[in-house]
Amino acid sequence: MDPCVVWLKDGTPLHFGLCVWSTGVKAVPLIESLPLTIPKGMGGRILVDDRLRLMGQEDKGIFAMGDCAVSASEPLPCLAQSAQQQARYLGGVLNRYQDPHCSPDVPPFKYKHMGSMAQLGMWNGVVDSAKLDEEGKAGGRKGVLKGLTAFLLWRAAYWTKSVSWANKMLIPMFWLKSWIFGRDISRF
Repeated sequence: MDPCVVWLKDGTPLHFGLCVWSTGVKAVPLIESLPLTIPKGMGGRILVDDRLRLMGQEDKGIFAMGDCAVSASEPLPCLAQSAQQQARYLGGVLNRYQDPHCSPDVPPFKYKHMGSMAQLGMWNGVVDSAKLDEEGKAGGRKGVLKGLTAFLLWRAAYWTKSVSWANKMLIPMFWLKSWIFGRDISRF
């Protein structure tokens, strides 16, 4: 076994110089400090039902989403796309229903995995695309990209997901600065 290779599930080798693996996501201190009466699940996150309502107190109108929440029936990955989809769902529910916490018409939240991307240092990345068919439903062909193309796709996705125009201008400037001068790893 080569100590500078990670083998993907499909047998594809992924070469690297330094591999840092971080696992386990836990709740932020605010969520950890909530009273014991608030039900919590994996990683100390707030336990919610399939409509993002506080488990056991669905009629109270308390919702949780993103990294601070976990569903008992379908735990989601702690990714921006999960939180973004939950925010769209919850915003729609709160705007559409007068009493969303007790209305039986509120549909459950459905997560749609769009794939995963990672930047693996300068000019290298990996993209694990979702299994989607032509209609955007699960079950299609899955693809894995790596190298420069995956790196560029990751950068494009990161840049397009930036909210403000100021960030859309600053991000490429920071990328250029780190390319010319290297990454600033100093602390003060």
